[in-house]
Order: sequence, then structure tokens, then C-alpha cells
Amino acid sequence: MRRREFLALLGAGSAAAGLGCRRRTLPVEPPAPREPTSRPAAPPASRPASLLQPDHPEEVLPPAEAPLDNMLSGIRRIEPKGVELVEVRGQDAAKMVRTGIEAIGGMRRFVDRGSRVVLSPNFAWARPAGSGVTTDPAVVHEVILLCQEAGAREVICIDNTTDEVPRAYRINGAYHALAGTRARLLSPASAEQYVRIGDFNRFELHRRLSWQAVPQALLRCETFISLPVFKHHREVGVTGAIKKQMGCIWRREAYHKVDLPGCLAELAATLRPTLVVTDARRILTQNGPDGPGKAKQVDRLLVSTDPVLADAHACRYLDLEPGAVPYLDRAARLGAGSAELRKDRIEQVVI
Repeated sequence: MRRREFLALLGAGSAAAGLGCRRRTLPVEPPAPREPTSRPAAPPASRPASLLQPDHPEEVLPPAEAPLDNMLSGIRRIEPKGVELVEVRGQDAAKMVRTGIEAIGGMRRFVDRGSRVVLSPNFAWARPAGSGVTTDPAVVHEVILLCQEAGAREVICIDNTTDEVPRAYRINGAYHALAGTRARLLSPASAEQYVRIGDFNRFELHRRLSWQAVPQALLRCETFISLPVFKHHREVGVTGAIKKQMGCIWRREAYHKVDLPGCLAELAATLRPTLVVTDARRILTQNGPDGPGKAKQVDRLLVSTDPVLADAHACRYLDLEPGAVPYLDRAARLGAGSAELRKDRIEQVVI
């Protein structure tokens, strides 16, 4: 099944629901050979009414026995041209976001009027932004406003939250980030909110995993913006734009069991964001990704069309060479971007 056919199926979901159509769910574990590949998932945990619930007609799943191909092709990609990264130095988060995005072409370069936008900030942990563990809500808020000003009809913030959702969102400021906007929060923690896709299977490690899945909301968007906080990571050195993508997949633990750097490289080459806005204003320097640990004030924000470039450039904030991060070179070789820190690719702004 192709993306167009799947979206047509979603459009028919409301009619099917009216006829009592049974919702299909994603298996929690890989299917055994020659056995049925779907089984009911545990019901989603209760969430505040302000969170997006998986009860919309478009979330009727096709059979899990037929992984969908070419499903991420609808996400807008920006071809390399001119400046690909803007580093903004300052202290006012809102001004830094607006300055950086304007310098790289403005939000209308990335968001069409009437389009759907998915944002992926670091909201996984019950840690305040000042800890360097989570994305500053002021950064997220300003990006949402810019998307709305560009004419987006829908903005959804997604992260598969590790800590208990309401508590995490209260502490890390996720609710505050959306205050006064039309955006919605989604912590896709239940299998029924995901769709198995075949896009990952062109790579060796993902073929060994047999399947991977992404949130349904991601398949419906035209623009995908990654909003990582740059920080230390105890297993792979750093968390940035590439590592952040693990908040948008179902089988995260499998990566740790197979080859985490290699899986991250394949993930970066498969699920590439339209735009990256990296919060490096205050970063965790040890015991990442969750902390607690020492944090330092860097007062930088990166806006880039290349996630590999964004992570390679940010390595300097932790006194690392890009080559010390085991997945960056592998991601570049797979076509996820380029780690070349050429002056013609980078613009620096001080406000």
C-alpha cells in the first residue's frame, strides 16, 4: 500500500467508524513467523483533556500485515542551497528564534498556507528547561507562532514521553509552550497511535529489526520540524537533531539491543525533518540524556535545513569533534546530510 492509498483510507475512516468498523492495532512485539501479526494493544493511559487523544476518524489503521511503503515522502525536504545553518547568539529566546528563521529564509519557506505541521521538541523528561535536559518552552512557543503566522492549519507537538505525562508536561513547560496557541500536544505512548511503514526496510539494520512504526500524525503532515535541546548522551556522546528522532518511533529499545549508532544513522536517512531548530541556550554536559547533571550556559540557537550539519556544528559546545560522535559520519554516508563545516554553509548572528 502506498501513501496516497493510506490517506484515502484515512479519509474513509469516519464512514467506516459509523458502521462499527473495528480499529486495528499495532503489535507490541515483532510478529512470530506464520502467526497473525496484530493483537490488541493495552488501552492508552488517561491524559488531560488538553492532550490530543487517539479517537479521530483518521486514526483507523490498515491491517498490520501490510507495512506501508513510501509513507514519509509527503514530508517536505529542503534541497541544499546557500546558507544551511544559522547560529544565533543571544539571550532572548523569542528573538533568537525569529532572527534565525528569518535569516534562513523565513517560515513561509517551510510551511505552506493550509498545511499540517508536526513539531518534535524534547519533552520526554520531567525536568525544567534550565536543567539543559528539555527544550525551552519559549523556543517551542515562538516556533508555533511562526507556523501559525505562515498559515498552518494544524500544529501538533509530538514526543514519546518517558516520564508520566501530565507531571512531565507541568515540569518541563510543555503546557506553557502551547498557551495562547492553537497547537496540540501528543505523547503517542500506545500502539494504536502508530502505523507500521516499510520506508526503513531499505537499510540493513532495520531489515534485521523486521519492522518499525511512526505516529499517524507524522504521516499526515507536510512539514516536520525537529526542536531538540543539544546535550550530553551517555551512550552515543550527544543528543541533538538526529538522536531526537527516537521520540517519533515505536520500537526504541530495539535500537539499543542491535546497534544504536547504526540505527540512528538509518533513522536519520529515513525520517529527515524539514527544518531543525536546536536549543543550545543551556545544555547538559554530563549524565545525559535525562540528568541530573551539570549544565552550562551557551546562549546559542541553531536553525538548519541539515540535521547532520546542525549536530556537527553543535559538538563544539561540548568540546567534541564531530568524528567523536559515532553516528554522524554514518548518517552522512547514508545521505542524511553533510557534516562539512564550510564557512559558505554557516551564518553567525549576534543579537
